[in-house]
Amino acid sequence: MSSGCGAPTTFEAKNDVSFLKKDIPGWTPVGCASETSNETLLNGARMTITGMTIEKCVNYCNQQGFTYAGTKNRNMCTCGKTLNTSKVSSNHACNLACDGDLNQYCGAVNRVAVYSGNGPVDIPTSTEVPPTSTSGPTTSSPPQAPAPLVTHYGQCGGKMVGMNPLD
Repeated sequence: MSSGCGAPTTFEAKNDVSFLKKDIPGWTPVGCASETSNETLLNGARMTITGMTIEKCVNYCNQQGFTYAGTKNRNMCTCGKTLNTSKVSSNHACNLACDGDLNQYCGAVNRVAVYSGNGPVDIPTSTEVPPTSTSGPTTSSPPQAPAPLVTHYGQCGGKMVGMNPLD
């Protein structure tokens, strides 16, 4: 595909949620959504949760009667009954690890990792992984979310042109 001036253009799938947690019974990842500083994407309850995990957020929202749960800034949980789906993108900008589980992603600044569903979920009592050998201590790094996708970039007449769907 071309941008109109001969520069290559890449378009990604609309709703790639591969980097979000999927094994939460009754809840499904919707995607990463943009939220500006003067708007609230999910306009129900909100709460800062110590040791934030996706399970803690969806449980909190479920207890409040909401069908959408969103995490942002590593420890903020937001809830709602409706979602402006035009704000959801395949952009992988929800790349901050959750405070309570570094293997989960809890949104980012102005980005909400959104889940839909209903029903309580089990909250793991520990996120520690036991060592697989006794040869010494093991360490692991949290997985890296994919870099934010740039959906259109090209070089045209000496000027760089581009577009990011969430900005």
